[in-house]
Amino acid sequence: MADLWPDILHEASLGGITFPVARRRLRGGRAFASRQYPYRDGQTVEDTGREPYAFSLDVPLFASVDPSHYPDTADALRLLLEDGEDLGEVEYVDPFLGPLRVKLAGYDEDMDAQRRDGVTVRLDLEEIDPVEGGLFRVLANPDAESEARSAAADADDALSGAGLSEEDVSAILDAAGVPREAGAADAAASEGGAVGGLTSNALDSLRDGQLAVDEIAARVDRFRGQVRALRAYPDLPWEAAEALERAAAHVSDAGEAMIGSRHVAEWTLPAPLSAWSIAAAMLGDGGRAADVMRANPSANPLRYPAGTLIRLALG
Repeated sequence: MADLWPDILHEASLGGITFPVARRRLRGGRAFASRQYPYRDGQTVEDTGREPYAFSLDVPLFASVDPSHYPDTADALRLLLEDGEDLGEVEYVDPFLGPLRVKLAGYDEDMDAQRRDGVTVRLDLEEIDPVEGGLFRVLANPDAESEARSAAADADDALSGAGLSEEDVSAILDAAGVPREAGAADAAASEGGAVGGLTSNALDSLRDGQLAVDEIAARVDRFRGQVRALRAYPDLPWEAAEALERAAAHVSDAGEAMIGSRHVAEWTLPAPLSAWSIAAAMLGDGGRAADVMRANPSANPLRYPAGTLIRLALG
């Protein structure tokens, strides 16, 4: 930490007012959603995205340090803070994370009779609406596809245990008027079962970045129709029915994530960063550096300069 925060005052700004920061506390983390299913012990936990950042800043404003800090900067900051109820969103430029949109959560002033040439202000700020503002949040559910494939494998195991083959599954769908897509047999072979093939086809079909929202919804509905047809089979084991419903839920989650990925984030880099680092920060996966480079061509993608505006579809 000593290398990141040496014994100097770092500059930040709020609403265009620049001030020194003597101490900075940042609270963050990841949000999780738990799912519990019938006849299944424990629970699954899904990562639903980054929590908003919350900052607490100690701002010393003393004339003995800088004559412009007191009373000029102190008065300007006080006027901004006193208008907090009507302030709404405001840009906060952090010393390390760069520009973010925040709301004022609270503040207090500390004045000392032994030191009458200034004031220390503590600011509590919370990040808001990062998709359209300075930073961003990951909208896609990164676990939806893996959970869907896991549920499909459970369904195939239950079907196999009940003596139902891939051909039987095809016959059930054909009888219900819900045929499988082209290439379903190859997908089933690679996934180890008919439901795995259906699920793989559904997930693959959602990855087309040119799909409109209604097309994504239609592809999810097509998979849910296949699930309904299989669940209606009178001799279907209950384990298979439960696993099929889980697969449908997670494919729906994946579709919703793709709809969410229509949001485009903009980020002005606060420091030189590589495409890998940008992908890790914005998409949660450094392996998607190629997506960053495609959307933001650069002569040197190993080091995008500070101040570069990165524009990227999330998801």
